[in-house]
Amino acid sequence: MMKIYGFFMMLALVFFAFSSCSTEEVVFDEVVQLEADIAKIDEYLNFNDIDAETHPSGFRYIIDNEGEGEFAGVNQVLIMEMTVFTLDSNYVFSTVEEVERAQNVSIYYFNTYSVYLSNDLRERQLPVLHDLASLLKMNGRARLFVPSGLAWGTFGYTWSASGQNENRHIVIPKNTNVLISVELVQIK
Repeated sequence: MMKIYGFFMMLALVFFAFSSCSTEEVVFDEVVQLEADIAKIDEYLNFNDIDAETHPSGFRYIIDNEGEGEFAGVNQVLIMEMTVFTLDSNYVFSTVEEVERAQNVSIYYFNTYSVYLSNDLRERQLPVLHDLASLLKMNGRARLFVPSGLAWGTFGYTWSASGQNENRHIVIPKNTNVLISVELVQIK
């Protein structure tokens, strides 16, 4: 009995020794991730011969129509229609009914997307959509090539729904660069 007890004690000590040796903390570096994402986006744009503008925050964009009226300001809400693809052109979801139906999905995602414009960075969802306030007016349309940190970042995005005998799961893995086609349909 004493030999078995001694064996387990020795095993526990060996496990503790190995587990305590790896005290190095893995730190996520946003700057390094942004640089890597921008390099991938630029490679994608060059490969596809796409000429896009560069926003100071790091995303690339093409304004198809600036829209009309005034730009939105702080404490206003942007209501948008958008279609999202991963950088490798895999369809993710759309808030546009016709696009969702054309994808032959069984459970539709479509519903407009709203963003409250705030100066408080902690309140910002999808930072890239906040930057649109300075680029698009009502009915403006743009194509965005977005580094992961300005989209769903280190958390990614998951949405699931169930219907009659069917399920739909939308997943954007963490640190995924995305392509977003967006139209600003309302400013409140």
